[in-house]
Amino acid sequence: MHFTMINRMLLLLLICLPFYSKLALASDIAEKMMPSIPTGFLNVTYFKPSQIKDSDDIEFSQLDTHFKIPFAKVGDMEDEGGMFLYSFNFREREIIINDHDNIYDNKQRLYDISVPITYVAQTDDETRYIFNLSPGVKSSLEYVNTKDFAVNAVAQIAKTYDQYEYQYGLVFTHAFGVARLLPLAAYRYKPTANWDMTIGFPVSYISYAPNWGQNYFAKVTPNGGSWHVYKDGDKDETFDYVQQGYRLGLGAQWNIAGPFWFEIESGLQFGQELELEDQDSTVVNAQFDNTSYIQLGINLHFGGPDQK
Repeated sequence: MHFTMINRMLLLLLICLPFYSKLALASDIAEKMMPSIPTGFLNVTYFKPSQIKDSDDIEFSQLDTHFKIPFAKVGDMEDEGGMFLYSFNFREREIIINDHDNIYDNKQRLYDISVPITYVAQTDDETRYIFNLSPGVKSSLEYVNTKDFAVNAVAQIAKTYDQYEYQYGLVFTHAFGVARLLPLAAYRYKPTANWDMTIGFPVSYISYAPNWGQNYFAKVTPNGGSWHVYKDGDKDETFDYVQQGYRLGLGAQWNIAGPFWFEIESGLQFGQELELEDQDSTVVNAQFDNTSYIQLGINLHFGGPDQK
C-alpha cells in the first residue's frame, strides 16, 4: 500500500498541525456534537475484485490512496473580502485488470494531483458564497504534456434559515468520468446538534453524533474520473482512461486525540464502467459487476469542545 509514501504524508500532517488549528471555523464549540468538514485527511480504500459483465474470465480490482492538506489561508469568510484557502490534493488510483486465462494482465497507476483554491464569503446571517477552482494534472505521469492538465470547479450559494439550508450552483467535475458541467442542488436539515442530513446532487448523506467524539454516517457519492495515459511509457502513444462508478457507504469516526479522528467506511460501488479511447478514436468499453469496498483513514477536525 505504498507505506513509505503514507508515512511521509502522516509526517507532513504533524508538521502542519499549528497551521491547521487556525483554520477552525466552528461556533458554539461548547454545544458542538458534529465534527466539521475535515481540514486534512489521509485514507486508503480497497475494492474487492469484480467480474466484467457477461464474462467469468476478466476481473477488475482497485486500490485508492488519497491525501489532502491545506497550506495557506488568507482572510476570514465573515470579513468584507472573504476568505481564501489554498490546499494540496494527491490521489493515486491503482487499477488491475486480470485475465484468469493469462491472455491479458494489466496494472495501471493513475494520479490526480491538484491545488484547490477555495473562496468563501459570508455576506449576511443567511447567505454564504463558495467558489472553488482546482487546477492540476490527471495522468499516469510517465510524462507530462498539455493533455494531462485538468481542472475542477464549483460555484455555490448556500442559504441558511435556522435548521434548514438550501444549496445550489454549478459544478465542473470529472467525478462522473469525462469532464462535465452539472447543476448542484441540495437541501440540508439539522433538527438537533446530533443530526445533519443532506439530500441533493451530486452528494447525499446523513450523519449522527450521539456525543462529541463519535460520528456515524451514510452517503452516496460519484467515484469516477478520467486520466491521460501513456501506453507502455511511450510519450507518443497515449489514450484516455475514463471510469464511472458510484459509492453507497456506511461509516463511523472516532476521536483519537485532539484533532485526530480515525475513520472506517464500507459499502458498495455500483454502476461501474471503464472506457479506453486511443489516439485513433478507437473505443473499448466494459461494464463490471458491483463490488464491495472498505476505507480506512485519519481525518483532522478542529473546533471541538476539547480544543482551545
